[in-house]
Amino acid sequence: MFLSINGTSFDVLGVIKVGRGFDVQEDANAGKAITGRRIRSIVGTYLSHSFSVYRDPSNVADFDAFWDFLVQHSVDESVQLEAADGQNTVSYEAVYTAAKQDLEWRNNDTNLWGRIDITFSSIEPQVVPE
Repeated sequence: MFLSINGTSFDVLGVIKVGRGFDVQEDANAGKAITGRRIRSIVGTYLSHSFSVYRDPSNVADFDAFWDFLVQHSVDESVQLEAADGQNTVSYEAVYTAAKQDLEWRNNDTNLWGRIDITFSSIEPQVVPE
């Protein structure tokens, strides 16, 4: 699995779970007619991809650096997401608003953090009505 954010590659990480989704957004003209029939006014379809990323046991420092990178760029207006799983490749301008990571193990002054869960959503519709 290849993962790149803003051109920075994180292929040393183990991606243990990948998900994809989409969200069709409508504008203020959408709603229901007096008859109850739904009126659609579609802006477009926004893609999303979620990742559960685990550390490479031989390179915990890079895993921590990935977390730090995500925190640092969380205030960016958007990021350029690129990901490939050997079968499909995606690339789009995206946002993320949250990530989660639990403490897995602690020994004296050493913390070992567990997987990072994060979801990216396209900032613009990837499919628009004709």
